[in-house]
Amino acid sequence: MDNASASPWGGPTPMEIYNAPVSRFVAEFIGAPAMTFADGVMTDDGLVLKGDHRLTAPDTRHRGPVTLGLRPETLTPGNEKAGGIPARLELVEPLGAETLALWQTEALGPVWVRLEASDTLRPGVTAHLHPDMTRAHLFDPETGLRLH
Repeated sequence: MDNASASPWGGPTPMEIYNAPVSRFVAEFIGAPAMTFADGVMTDDGLVLKGDHRLTAPDTRHRGPVTLGLRPETLTPGNEKAGGIPARLELVEPLGAETLALWQTEALGPVWVRLEASDTLRPGVTAHLHPDMTRAHLFDPETGLRLH
């Protein structure tokens, strides 16, 4: 590590790797809790996930099968009026300055969400998770390489 570089020859920094992993393989082992992955299809109208859940697509020309990757801090629970992915809260893990919440969804499966410290969340609550698609990652399901 030299000048916050991950390699002595000036490679990407750990935060550059975290924010823009070159592949799903890299994204899987950096960060805790881990990135959530879900298969979907990019269409002209956006990203379609399991259960016909539709999300606004990140800016990409790719059409066809993709793997969506979302970090815990890119999801926000909210109400149904704003759309999002229906979810049920399974587990709350207060960590002092922040809270980790494990939600169960049809579209994404189990997903961790990083929230500000809270003692009001209780398992069993339902909400809609709203991903920040400007911070979403798309990977090619065949090669695992990053598309966006």
